Amino acid sequence: MLIKQTKHLKLSHIISGGDDYELIFTAPPKFAKNILSLSNKIGLKISRIGSIVEGETIRMIDKNGNVARSPMARGRK
Repeated sequence: MLIKQTKHLKLSHIISGGDDYELIFTAPPKFAKNILSLSNKIGLKISRIGSIVEGETIRMIDKNGNVARSPMARGRK
């Protein structure tokens, strides 16, 4: 329980306690080489997972090219 732990240990739990997160970000294609260079420089794997295009809908395409149903599209077709 955090109540009985030291102040230092409480802070440690707050900062890194249990969950791992991955960040997602967007960047213009012209920065792809810079991002790859930074990835290599700091030793952090950065993966391209998609692209943003003009439009009014969201489509997720799986690795086989099929449109995947969004979990946020509840009840919509």
